[in-house]
Amino acid sequence: MESLKEDGNKFFNEKEYSKALECYMESLDKCNNELSNLKELDKLNEDGGNDTEDEEETNDEKNIKDSSYSEDLDKLNDYKAILNSNIAATLCNLNEYGKALEYGVECTKLKPNWYKSWYRLTIVLNKLKKYDQALTTIDKAIECTKDENTELPSVLVDLKEEIESKLKRSKKNENTSNIPEGMSLPSGLPGLGEGMNPFIGELMKNEELKSKMEDPAFKEKMMKNKNNPMALLGDPEVMNLVGKLANNLNMGK
Repeated sequence: MESLKEDGNKFFNEKEYSKALECYMESLDKCNNELSNLKELDKLNEDGGNDTEDEEETNDEKNIKDSSYSEDLDKLNDYKAILNSNIAATLCNLNEYGKALEYGVECTKLKPNWYKSWYRLTIVLNKLKKYDQALTTIDKAIECTKDENTELPSVLVDLKEEIESKLKRSKKNENTSNIPEGMSLPSGLPGLGEGMNPFIGELMKNEELKSKMEDPAFKEKMMKNKNNPMALLGDPEVMNLVGKLANNLNMGK
């Protein structure tokens, strides 16, 4: 089991990710088998522990067995967590982010106080562009370093800054995500200057414009003149909407 993990690490470092994955998965299977055997053995011990002659001695022996079982279980679960972390990392390098997510989540369940569990899950979420969730998990990773009295790794700080930057850009892009396909508003409208992108975002949120875009005649007019700003500037309906929005934006400053 351990040798398979070491072989996986070797292949991973050599960027032989498919081979590394095979080793890690085989090691994980063996780990799961050992966990099953350990739990079955503990169950058998519990079922057969009622026929002893010396009750006091039996209690002492039972405490020792319970302690040994708990230690063995913790070791196997820790080992399993590391394997899940390695598998998630390998799947990310194979661009299989959906599968990697499953193992990343499992790792946090097995070792919830290990910062690398949350770091690994953050990497997967970042690849999946789940930036809100990734920001939560990277904060958890940073929190765990404090609990472990571990010096904060710079990789966590850098990753958090990267996610915050992506999240900011993602939310900014949401302002223009509702622009109808094939349509772009003309540049050079009065009062817009260089700040066109925020204006477009606000304009496309306008309920009156959304309602008008459902009118085939109005939509056809907008599409027909999308590259002809002067024609739109002379249209009373368009300029009425632009004027209202410009006033709203000025009032919000």
